Amino acid sequence: MMEASKAVTPLKSEEGMIVFSASETGGEDCSGSVEAADHLKVLLKQEVGTYSPCVDYLNMVRQLPGIGSGDFVSEGWRRKLCEWSYEVVDHFGFDREAVSIALNYLDRYVATKVQDSNHVIGQKDFQLLAVTCLYMALKIHGETEDPNGQRRKLRIDAFVELSRGFFRVEIIEEMERDIFTTLDWRVNPPTCLRFVSSILHLCPKWTIGGISIAHSNFIGSIFDVSRYLTELSVCVASFSCTFKTSVIAYASVLCAIEALESTRPLPYAVRVAFQNNVADATGLTPICPDILHAKAMVKELCPDMFNKLDAFDDMPEVPHEIPDFESPSESAQQNGGKTSPICVMDDVNESRRKRIRSSQNS
Repeated sequence: MMEASKAVTPLKSEEGMIVFSASETGGEDCSGSVEAADHLKVLLKQEVGTYSPCVDYLNMVRQLPGIGSGDFVSEGWRRKLCEWSYEVVDHFGFDREAVSIALNYLDRYVATKVQDSNHVIGQKDFQLLAVTCLYMALKIHGETEDPNGQRRKLRIDAFVELSRGFFRVEIIEEMERDIFTTLDWRVNPPTCLRFVSSILHLCPKWTIGGISIAHSNFIGSIFDVSRYLTELSVCVASFSCTFKTSVIAYASVLCAIEALESTRPLPYAVRVAFQNNVADATGLTPICPDILHAKAMVKELCPDMFNKLDAFDDMPEVPHEIPDFESPSESAQQNGGKTSPICVMDDVNESRRKRIRSSQNS
């Protein structure tokens, strides 16, 4: 792999000679890449132990004797609650990254219960768990500022209202204590978005034929698409049960680069230098089996994105900037406050109605 102190050999492209900036060739201004690499090392260390992929609890439960299909939640139930969580944070103007943290709590909690004692969590308790995990994630990580600069959090009463009183404050607080105990108070998981942000800080800046390239436009577009793909992956349990967070993040970045090939392509030399930087910092390469597997699964989440060459023709000219390492995401949700969150019990009642209609028809 390429040593950090050596300059990348410029390569010819159709546009002319590509020249990298000093910060990417070991020059005086390389502190950004060094900081990103150091931050990645911290995140990688976190995900090796406590925050490693959990067991596939959905599959484990299906194999338990005497468990009917209605006794436990399915992948569909988990996805519905994940989508509901996104709508809640959008409605109240919180960062969507809180949902990935909440689902990390949920998956680790359920996996621990199933693995340690074959404890099966029913649908009602699973809803309570999802509500509580989102409440915890927003309380710990979701503090935000209102237009006046005042810090604000989402009160627990709001979650009682979202459940239309179905889950009282005392019940949510009791579940919260159980989650803390089960997770051994490990509630700061590394998220895909943190990995994506740090990984993209390793992409070199470049000039072509002496003309400076709008680096932030290129990388900002990749960041936006990568973020979207990682948000989709949160809704699918097999990602959290199969891959480390770093693998999902890097696979999403590589998929984003491919998806943007027709509108904002990275020059070949830049792509090679970027992949070398990532390999040096993380040990991950585009041909790692886990990366290839994760990329295939990511593309299945949004196949139209990779089938249509003009999928991103309408992307803004100035995409979001990559957030700093300490701040996973600084951009506000574009639809914050415009969409009313779906009440948890609405989905419950709808599922009941479907089961009743199904039994009547049969």
